[in-house]
Amino acid sequence: MRREKTTYPSVFYRSATRKGKFGEERIYYIVFKQGCKVIEEKVGRQFADKMTPAKASGIRAERIEGKRDSRKQQREAALIAKEEETSRILSVNFGISTNWLPLKEKAKPRMKTVTTCI
Repeated sequence: MRREKTTYPSVFYRSATRKGKFGEERIYYIVFKQGCKVIEEKVGRQFADKMTPAKASGIRAERIEGKRDSRKQQREAALIAKEEETSRILSVNFGISTNWLPLKEKAKPRMKTVTTCI
C-alpha cells in the first residue's frame, strides 16, 4: 500500500479493497503538525464515507484550527453519550438508581484469580 499524492497539500490516499463490495476505493489521510508532533490521521473512505480530496483538505484545516476533534475523541464522546443514555433509560424505566455502581465495584469477586508479573 503506497501513499499517493493529491492536488491538495498534505492530503494523501491509499487504495484498498471496498468493504462489502467488489473493487477498490481510496482511503484518504491528512498530515499536519500539532505542537512539535507530525500527525497522520485517517479521514475517510471514498465510497463508504463519501470522501473527496477537497473534503479531506477542509477537515485538515478544521483540525489545525482546533475546530474539529480527532476520530479517537469523537469515538470516546459517542461512547460516553451512549453510557449516559443507557443509565438514564435504566433509571427512568426501571427505577434503578446509579448509586449501586460503586458498591458493585467494591464487591468481592466470586473467583480468585492469580496475577503474575513476568
